[in-house]
Amino acid sequence: MERLSASLLLLSVVTLLLSSSLFAQSLGPLWTKTYGNEGIAHAYSVCRTSDGGFAMAGKFRDGEKDDWDVYVVRTDPAGDTLWTRIFGGTGDEIARSLIEAADGGFVIAGRTRPSEDATWSVYLLKTDAHGEKEWIRFYGETEEDFALAVTQASDGGYVLAG
Repeated sequence: MERLSASLLLLSVVTLLLSSSLFAQSLGPLWTKTYGNEGIAHAYSVCRTSDGGFAMAGKFRDGEKDDWDVYVVRTDPAGDTLWTRIFGGTGDEIARSLIEAADGGFVIAGRTRPSEDATWSVYLLKTDAHGEKEWIRFYGETEEDFALAVTQASDGGYVLAG
């Protein structure tokens, strides 16, 4: 009986070691991708989309301009780019947070300033599911207004924090 217990214990330990070794190997990245290779791009926010893909938002600047623009990339579950959008004006626009909205579009929050000597304002952008701009709003009354996070409220509106 002791021999059977010892054998079962040894078998259990070996099974546990093999399964943890296999489990540890499966924790590596499924894929690695690079986005924004035509200029300088920074991603500050990423969300998982309802179809299993991803959306990322941040800032982008190409070599010909001195200002930053909002940069949004939408991928499929394998990380392959479905679309890329750049939203900008005459000054800096920087996205710090994005969510997928209840209607399948995206809401991007961050900050903007129309020129070098202007003050920063909160930037809120809503797109459709294809990344086309639906509307844009600006908020702020001080010199350094910005949004760092956005979420959708139960009434369909949006809540900003910054």
